[in-house]
Amino acid sequence: MREPLRLQEMERLHIMNVLQRTEGHKTRAAQLLGIDRKTLRTKIKKYQIPANFPREYLDIEIEKSEGASEMNIVLTRVDKLVK
Repeated sequence: MREPLRLQEMERLHIMNVLQRTEGHKTRAAQLLGIDRKTLRTKIKKYQIPANFPREYLDIEIEKSEGASEMNIVLTRVDKLVK
């Protein structure tokens, strides 16, 4: 059975999902999230979401190593797949 994600991990994934849906348009993403654009910018910095996300990234996946206590979010860059 998979362990549940922490609230902060869920928030980060949700923000990334909304940014993907809005093709990186932060004003629209903030509107969909129901927060101010400045708050979104603060959360993007807090969660270390790449500034060029999602334009240079194709996929998001969650992985957990054997025995690890935290899950990692793995971003697959488009240019890594093209080369």
